[in-house]
Amino acid sequence: MVTEKLNIQTKRKFSINLTKNEKLGLLLVAPLLIWLALVLLYPFIYVIFLSLFKRDPGSSIIQFKGLIYFYNLLFRDDLFWQSLLRSFYWTASNVIAQFFFGILVALLLRQKFRGASFIRLWIIVPWITPVVVVILVWGWMLNPTLGIVEALLRQVGFLQGYLNLLGNVKTIMNTLIGIHTWRFFPFVSIIVLGRMLGIPEELYEAAKVDGASNLQRFLHITLPQLRGVLLTFLMLATVWTFTSFDTIFIMTGGGPVDVTTTLPILVYRKAFKTFQLNEAAALSLIMFLFTSIFMAIYIKLGVERDD
Repeated sequence: MVTEKLNIQTKRKFSINLTKNEKLGLLLVAPLLIWLALVLLYPFIYVIFLSLFKRDPGSSIIQFKGLIYFYNLLFRDDLFWQSLLRSFYWTASNVIAQFFFGILVALLLRQKFRGASFIRLWIIVPWITPVVVVILVWGWMLNPTLGIVEALLRQVGFLQGYLNLLGNVKTIMNTLIGIHTWRFFPFVSIIVLGRMLGIPEELYEAAKVDGASNLQRFLHITLPQLRGVLLTFLMLATVWTFTSFDTIFIMTGGGPVDVTTTLPILVYRKAFKTFQLNEAAALSLIMFLFTSIFMAIYIKLGVERDD
């Protein structure tokens, strides 16, 4: 009798009482949860497995390697550290440039002038254009012999001879940063402009009456109102840019002589060029660690802002 009571109490304690609508809701989202588990959870677990274990092709023998692949990357692979520093430079430069030009263009588009609505509509075109099209067009424009960019520079006297921005190891990385920034800063402008248009005009009028300059109004009214939007974009842009693969891969493939090789490009090379799947998996987890740190910093900043 006592045992039966305990069993009943245990069942009640650990049972989940769901209503009919709640059960229906779980049933409806179950396909999505299964799909997410297949395309996200399983690959993530398999990457962890590859970074810790080794199995030769055609063999069923699995060897536990521990952290040897992480050790090889950190202490025996100079290209890893070069790619890591290059990834930091690539990410920081792009985010700063996108912030600067995005906010600047948003401020210009906030003004009332003829054709403002037309420009607001079409400025998003670089961001929605497929990246392959963007890279091909810029590749033609930057061609040292047939491209319009160097032709215009020579015509106005800024350039003598041929510079070859995409073939010079001193200019190619910054050129790629410029292309990537050109593609993404309109996204920043649209988001920032949408928030700017929601700021009450009375705040600017009151500050103007008090004698505040345009710079003071921007620093003390506009920026505080944009903080939430800018923090959100900071997180998105940092993660997107740090893991960006397509722009560099299509344009240069990481060359010449590895000067544009970032961590995503290095992962691709190890996995699909040299077939070092275990080191590629370990490198992917290192990238995941960095993106997690970025996310944690963003969440901390967001919590402090709410407080």
